[in-house]
Amino acid sequence: MSVSAGVVQTIFYVRRSSTEDSLSSCVMSAGTSSTTSVGTGSTLSSISSSSTETDASEVSGDDCDAAPDSIDMFSEETREHVLGLLGEGIPFSDVAEIIGCSERSMRRWIQHFETSGTVWCHTRLRNHHNDAAIHNPHLTRAILTLVETEPAAFLRDHVDLLVALSLDYPTSDHRWVSAATVYRMLRYHGYIRKKIERLYAESSEAAQRAFAVLVDEIPMRCLVSCDETHTAGSDLLRRFGRSRRNVPCVLRDRDTRSMKRTSTMMGVTPTHGVLWSQTVIVSNAQTSDDWRLFLQCLHALMNTYIPGLPWEMQPDACVVLYENASIHDHWGHEYMQANGIHYVRLPLYSPNLQPIEGVFADLKEPVRSLVYEDGRYLDKPFHLMAAAVGMLTTSQVAGQFSRVSHEISRLLTGVAPA
Repeated sequence: MSVSAGVVQTIFYVRRSSTEDSLSSCVMSAGTSSTTSVGTGSTLSSISSSSTETDASEVSGDDCDAAPDSIDMFSEETREHVLGLLGEGIPFSDVAEIIGCSERSMRRWIQHFETSGTVWCHTRLRNHHNDAAIHNPHLTRAILTLVETEPAAFLRDHVDLLVALSLDYPTSDHRWVSAATVYRMLRYHGYIRKKIERLYAESSEAAQRAFAVLVDEIPMRCLVSCDETHTAGSDLLRRFGRSRRNVPCVLRDRDTRSMKRTSTMMGVTPTHGVLWSQTVIVSNAQTSDDWRLFLQCLHALMNTYIPGLPWEMQPDACVVLYENASIHDHWGHEYMQANGIHYVRLPLYSPNLQPIEGVFADLKEPVRSLVYEDGRYLDKPFHLMAAAVGMLTTSQVAGQFSRVSHEISRLLTGVAPA
């Protein structure tokens, strides 16, 4: 950086409030017709200062305090000034002390400049001071409207959420809004996940009541509840330990061996307990192919539904009950229809009506107990899940079907949940 015929004096005033930090900077140059040029490779910006007749009172005190409160981030000139200082070889720590910004921000501006030739992440949006996402009135209105009218959108995958948001927010740049920004705005307005789930439960009460009318005609003994669960990491370890009084507790540290992630599909009935289960090692989740393979194995153990026969005369375990997971696609429906498998599909986000959800909760305890008693199970995930599933009793499974039966009765009578 070159300074001709004068000395550059920079004064920064930092004003902080409870909700945001505002930085207003004033630059005062002393010297006759002094000019400061900043460049990195090529000149990024030029800052011209006034002559020595400039009074210090003009840039201190009143003028800085009169800066608008809407300034929430560094201006483009300040960012380019930072790049110029760094281009002259001034260390990051010194520039951070002079400008008042973090080294992380400076590295981010450098990355943006190398990518797009500007100091902005998105050249067209430019992130002006008044368009911060959390204070954007259009985005706020779109999110709050969507969470009241369609709370299920916020319980889906991130891509589905942003697509749903674009329907209520079409004229603005919704594609630049990340899911993290949406969730941060929800928390800012007091919408936590439990509240969103409660909103959806209230909006889906009619769908669950219609399902209760349908499934109330089917005896619980005829249902085969099917779903998948994942086991990995902390699921295999006990979080608490016990010891006798005055006897020190011996801490068993986390095993250094890697824990493979497994996915287990299971079908349960109140009369047979666990009818069928299959476990595979996966990186993310099972696919629709795994679902059809599971149905093929399960079909060999199920009884056949007889069309036209009253439910009182239908055999046990003749109807598949499953939820709306992404792997339960139309290929699975076609397979069941082609092979005469009668099925019933749950409404969206209705774990309270799925008996196997409680069975999976009961499955975690034997999994942890087996790993605690014998660490060799960490290297044998298939043996671990087979042994844990074998420890589930028919009475445990029947208890979960009884729970769902009480929930169906509650929906039919219109009693509010406890």
